[in-house]
Amino acid sequence: EDLSFLRLRSAEAQGRTEVVVDLLRRIAASRENAGRHLDNLGLYQRLVELDGEDEEARLKLADVHERRRDMRAASRELERVAMARVQRGEGVQAIDLLEKVVRYQPQMCRLRLT
Repeated sequence: EDLSFLRLRSAEAQGRTEVVVDLLRRIAASRENAGRHLDNLGLYQRLVELDGEDEEARLKLADVHERRRDMRAASRELERVAMARVQRGEGVQAIDLLEKVVRYQPQMCRLRLT
């Protein structure tokens, strides 16, 4: 993993965003395969920072927050993905995510799909 992080730092220094994203995903997948899901918090936060439209990274970030019992942060990421899907006309695919948000934070009022 140390070598991967050295490559990551080098790619960042060179401004090679695509390489950075690829390395972040590889490191995260390796950690997940080793059962180290919680160690990926910073990696997924960085992926979302690099590409705010990356739904997969947001969902993985939400999963890490759920595992850490930070339901507010998990809800925030789930809601962002759900709202992006609604805006694209994919409201049906957003329902499960919104139900999860309401389960985690019943006081959420912004979840009106009208």
